[in-house]
Amino acid sequence: MSVRLEAPSWVPDVRWWIGLALVMAAGLVVNWGVAAALLVLILVQEARPLDFVPAFLMAVTAAAFVFNEGGGLVFQLGMVTLVVLFMLGCYAIQMARRSFTLSTTGLTAPLLTFLLLSLVNSMRQTGTIKDVGLELMPILGLGSALLVANAFEARRDLGFALAGMIVVGYGVAVWGFYVFVTVGAHTVGFYSMAIPGLAGVLLFNLALRSKAMPARLGWLILSIPLFVHQFVTFGRGLWTGCIAGVALSAMTYAGFGRGSGASWRRVGAMLGMFAGFAVGGAILAAILLGHTSLLTEAATRFNSIGAVDTGYGTRSNAIRLWEYGRVLGLIQGSPFVGHGVGYSFTLKDPFTDRVTSQWGVHQNFLLVWLKQGLIGLAVFVWMLAAAIRLGVREARRRADPLESAWFGAMAAATAFLIVFSLSNFPFARVNETFYLASLWGGAMAMARKGTLTLRWSPRGGSDGGTMASGASLPPPG
Repeated sequence: MSVRLEAPSWVPDVRWWIGLALVMAAGLVVNWGVAAALLVLILVQEARPLDFVPAFLMAVTAAAFVFNEGGGLVFQLGMVTLVVLFMLGCYAIQMARRSFTLSTTGLTAPLLTFLLLSLVNSMRQTGTIKDVGLELMPILGLGSALLVANAFEARRDLGFALAGMIVVGYGVAVWGFYVFVTVGAHTVGFYSMAIPGLAGVLLFNLALRSKAMPARLGWLILSIPLFVHQFVTFGRGLWTGCIAGVALSAMTYAGFGRGSGASWRRVGAMLGMFAGFAVGGAILAAILLGHTSLLTEAATRFNSIGAVDTGYGTRSNAIRLWEYGRVLGLIQGSPFVGHGVGYSFTLKDPFTDRVTSQWGVHQNFLLVWLKQGLIGLAVFVWMLAAAIRLGVREARRRADPLESAWFGAMAAATAFLIVFSLSNFPFARVNETFYLASLWGGAMAMARKGTLTLRWSPRGGSDGGTMASGASLPPPG
């Protein structure tokens, strides 16, 4: 008896042809950026179908490429919303009866409080539905860290998530370099791209914790293009944010206790190599991008951080101070509860006398105070402090280098955005909030002490139903 073996067909399955047709149609009808996103969706779903963590990274990617100042913001956020709905569907399928679960960590209470307070303030009808939606969506994006904390499992998801976060950072950096070449430095919107810096901080933390020198150099070299991107933005807020992120990363890794000398020597060596690579990368970027005076212009730009004269290079400082004065006057009208999420106000440009309506404030703490009052500001600060405390503490405790790097990057990225918030409002943009939510959520999953699950249970043991809560204490994910 003989058995005939048939060779597998090299012709792709019909579903691949359907996927190819959809990608080509999206490229021809919409644009090739949408086609690329659709291709990524198909490939990810083939590898890990209906898995929440890849779906969440898709939402992070979609939010990262929203261009807040280029027009069409409502359409872009609509596309992000579609990806978020798909992500929520994956979450419901994967978690099932555990969908309504809270991971108990030091960050859970302040994050949940800020999310609920923001939802209440969004229902006060102080602004248009459009303004409320534009401002509420980033807050919901930050709150999605609670979902990540439930579904994230370190053994399964940590490596995948690290790779995804780095790829997103590089994608935004490439887009940013393209904007720089085609439009110019310090273009509106370009200087507010913080995601490459956040990814760079993540890579710097991986470099610090790598045991082998080749691995350290590899992670460090991989971070340089991302930091060079932040440099050529000419965004002073991004520069100081990068400095804060790298500084906190170094202090978290080395510490200040007895026996920290060896760690600080490694940090010093890493910072020396980092500075050398960064200067070399900046010079190479200046040559390749055709801006040979880039370093001189950058020095002038950095020296203008505290200047308030009417020159072109410092005009933005004067405009911000004028804006802050207007906002502080509005805060006096409702200092404790604020004017509500979505509230907008008029502002006159001190140089052109043009009056415009805006909902954002180029200082995130003033923005929260204006919209949610001192109560909301206190919760906001509590949340940020809890995030840094959780990240620093767990980064020092973890023996696994990848976990330690994740926690260190979580704290450093939060510090980065806090410093950046002094001159911008990254916590009111979907770009940074979804990216930060992935770091927060993964850290909360790995540090959770237990869970609190809300589920339907029979009333009286037989019929009817009530919402009941049950606590469980599984080991951290």
